[in-house]
Amino acid sequence: MVISIKKLDKEIDITKLNPKEVARIKEYGSETRRLESYTSLYMLHSMLKDKGINDFNIKYHFSGKPYLEGLDWKYNMSHSNDFAAVVLCSQEVGIDIEKITPRIRKISQRFLSEKQKEKFLKDEMTLLELTTLWTIKEAFTKLIGRGLTAPFNEIEVDAEDGISIATYKGEKGFIKSFLYDEYLVSVCVKNKDSLLNIQPLIEIFNN
Repeated sequence: MVISIKKLDKEIDITKLNPKEVARIKEYGSETRRLESYTSLYMLHSMLKDKGINDFNIKYHFSGKPYLEGLDWKYNMSHSNDFAAVVLCSQEVGIDIEKITPRIRKISQRFLSEKQKEKFLKDEMTLLELTTLWTIKEAFTKLIGRGLTAPFNEIEVDAEDGISIATYKGEKGFIKSFLYDEYLVSVCVKNKDSLLNIQPLIEIFNN
């Protein structure tokens, strides 16, 4: 598993990116969304190139989740403020990056389960704890192909040996979370063995 994090880059040469994806991205009405997508696509290109893959096609499941046609590699993308995160893995995977801000408190009642709300009322959760829970749930729903359509307040989260475990209606995901600057990143897979050596594999693009 490889995770890349990069600041959104307006100087990316889109002529060197997958032309079908570039054409699709150009249709976006939001300039910010186009910038996020170009940056993520550039990162994916770089990560696949490191694996000896120069040409690839992106397809979409009925749920909207993207996949690499004919390749064993799976990937997922996320964006928050000025940063994008991309994960490349040998199994299905979900990722979320979120800047830690007070805004998370305003929406906390919508994504906390009843058990989590009890903890929130008893021992007020910190911004870090709340943001971690949010990213865990989003990475998990992206793993199972539900995205924001799954009711976050029905997802339970437990922890074991430094790895979080998210469950929802028989589905289970194992999650590793880490801090990057002012951001919280969570990556979720179905086989927790993929998470054991995640830290040494993180590749950070600083330029």
